[in-house]
Order: sequence, then C-alpha cells, then structure tokens
Amino acid sequence: MASLVLTDSSQLTSDTCFRRVMAGKRVLEHFVRRSLPAHTVNECQKECSKEVHFTCEGFNFRFCIPSIANWKVLDGVSISDHNLITFEIEIEGRRQDQIDMEKRIRYNTRKANWDRLRGLLVLPPEVVEGGAVNITTKEFTRSVQRAMRALIPMVKDALNINN
Repeated sequence: MASLVLTDSSQLTSDTCFRRVMAGKRVLEHFVRRSLPAHTVNECQKECSKEVHFTCEGFNFRFCIPSIANWKVLDGVSISDHNLITFEIEIEGRRQDQIDMEKRIRYNTRKANWDRLRGLLVLPPEVVEGGAVNITTKEFTRSVQRAMRALIPMVKDALNINN
C-alpha cells in the first residue's frame, strides 16, 4: 500500500515535495500534515478529489509497504504513445495473485436473505453518477461485498486450494 502524502504548504512548497517524492526520497515528517492510504494511482486521485485543502502532487510506488517486483517498461506493446509499465506486488515474498488464489471466501447462498439483501444493496454515488470506469467498478463491487457479508452467512471453512 502506498501513501498519499499531504504537506503543509506554508512550510514546504508543493513543487519541492513533488521533486523529493519523485526522486524516491521521503518527505521529512515535520512537513507532513496528513497522509492517506492509497492502493493504486486511481485511488490516490479519488482521495485527492475529496480533499478541499490539499492537492495531489505526486504518487510514488517506491513507498509501498508491499514490495514491487519484476518492474518492466515495455516499448511498442500498446497503441498509446506511452510505454507500458508492468510490475508485481509481493507480500512476504509471494505475489498478490498467489495470495488471492490460496484462500477464497465462500458464502452459503441457500441461507441468504435475498429480500433484505435487495433492500440493503444501495449503490454508491460514484456508481449512480457514472464517471471513471475503474472507480465505478470498484465501488460497485465493494457495495455488493458489504451487503453479502451482512446478509449471507459464510461457509465455516474457507476454500483452500492448497489442501
């Protein structure tokens, strides 16, 4: 997880902060007024759009708690004029896709209260209003997952594909 660092602009210019972050250097703690967790660049942008007093100047994956592995810049792979950058996120030496595949939550849909689920499922404003597809999809998925956790019992033993 990376952090979006918001600095007190009266003590440090945002341009200086941006250069330090992009150079992979940490901003001194006494300049940091507030920080927000951000898992992706899009989430960073979303958090910045909610902030009234601060502006997002930079996002740097070098400050991620999980380590970034297999960072590659691929030239000529997409039709964009920008090169494609790929990387894998490792937590405790394992890639995130490996961790996600090892354990899945299973729900007992036979015991679901479908009427209450329909009533509880309220679409977030990001979904209703449209907007960025990735943010809309993520917010829709989260709202469905919240409703499922609240009203559909989980199977006692989560599916473990390693056994």
